[in-house]
Order: sequence, then structure tokens, then C-alpha cells
Amino acid sequence: MFVMSVLMTVAFIVDVSALSIVFTALYVIAFGVTLGEDP
Repeated sequence: MFVMSVLMTVAFIVDVSALSIVFTALYVIAFGVTLGEDP
């Protein structure tokens, strides 16, 4: 979770829109999965 947020931040800093979109999507998916697994 933390690693993905860091990678997403790095992607925004580097300004790689494609990677930013991918990392954002992964972050949202991971966040949703975490909420689903943790009652």
C-alpha cells in the first residue's frame, strides 16, 4: 500500500502520465481490496 503510494507520487513527479494512471488504478484497486478484506 505504502509502496504503491510512493511509486504513484514518483510517477507524478516524473510526469509520466501513463504510469501515473496505472499506479493510480492499482492504488484504488488495492485500497478497495483492503477494505473488502478488512471488516
